[in-house]
Amino acid sequence: MDVLGPHTKENLWEYQDVVEKLAEWSKIKIAMDEEYVTLIETKQALTTEFESIMDSKSRNQNYIKDRELVLNNREKVFKTLEKHTALEKKIKARGILTDFTSIIQLPDDDLNNWDDPI
Repeated sequence: MDVLGPHTKENLWEYQDVVEKLAEWSKIKIAMDEEYVTLIETKQALTTEFESIMDSKSRNQNYIKDRELVLNNREKVFKTLEKHTALEKKIKARGILTDFTSIIQLPDDDLNNWDDPI
């Protein structure tokens, strides 16, 4: 950002020599491209090194923990759906209308989606 920042401020280079500024920009771009490649290679090396250091026991523990989290979340969703289904059955059994229309029209009534099917 420190390098690119000045190039985004038009008033800092507006009245400068265009050819000189273009050459300067080309050098900056080449340097940044090389730095970016170096960063990517470093990240790949670190990731590979991390994977080889991490033993199978740790990976298995993390996998189990992840699967337990997924299972718990799915159970919560299942229980919520059960409650929702039970409520819908109760509403239908008692014949209660769930139409929330009103005579008074508000500007944001088109955003009301309470009665839309899930």
